[in-house]
Amino acid sequence: MDVPTEQAYQQHVDELTARLAQRDATIAALRQQVTELSKQVADLLAQAARLSKNSSNSSKPPSSDIVKPPQPPLPPGEKRSIGGQKGHPRHEREPLTPAQIDRVVDYQMDCWPLYRKRLPWLTASGC
Repeated sequence: MDVPTEQAYQQHVDELTARLAQRDATIAALRQQVTELSKQVADLLAQAARLSKNSSNSSKPPSSDIVKPPQPPLPPGEKRSIGGQKGHPRHEREPLTPAQIDRVVDYQMDCWPLYRKRLPWLTASGC
């Protein structure tokens, strides 16, 4: 059996010292990374708290609440259905009785109101 010499002990001590120095450097790098990640977590938590506030759980005005995004446009060729919601009762104005009518006024349009153009069936010029 070999008896370890002073030189073998010193070599072993040097190896252990090098390993400790490497581990110390790794620990320092990991501590720096933990510090940076802790700051990121704190920033994200603050941002989440800020974004989750609305007028019902803070002193913010209702106008600052995020509203629903607009509905996507209909596919080409598809039209929106007109009228009220399906299943809801219809609401109409009752027609006037003859006793309620006291005068009748006839109107005639000379031009298209929105386009300021003459109506095709009229021959007079100008609008």
